[in-house]
Amino acid sequence: AGRYNFVYLPMDFHKMAGLGYAFVNMETPEDAMEAWKHFDGFKQWTLQSMKVCEVAWGEPLQGLEQHIDRYRNSPVMHEEVAEEFKPVLLNKGQRIPFPGPTKQIKKPRMKYRKPAEGKLGEQRHLK
Repeated sequence: AGRYNFVYLPMDFHKMAGLGYAFVNMETPEDAMEAWKHFDGFKQWTLQSMKVCEVAWGEPLQGLEQHIDRYRNSPVMHEEVAEEFKPVLLNKGQRIPFPGPTKQIKKPRMKYRKPAEGKLGEQRHLK
């Protein structure tokens, strides 16, 4: 706690699962290097998994202000998106409010049909 100030785990809203990556902004370059050393190659997950953590610098975003600017107007910040899916800002380990948008936030586009449903529809037209 207190060594990072931003966390965002992009989610698949329908599967209620992370997409396999996250964005974390560390407080200092030293904190970033320690986190890198700890997490790069990590594979001791709570749940059984063959996945191995790979750490990389975020591109093109680096730094807290760039992350705030990127996400404050993002559809993920729309009022219809549950708080647990939104990026988190922290100050000394405590969650703080995310700055408000600077423009109207578009509603997120979410697909509600499963890929197989589209194929079934195509097959019906072929008969």
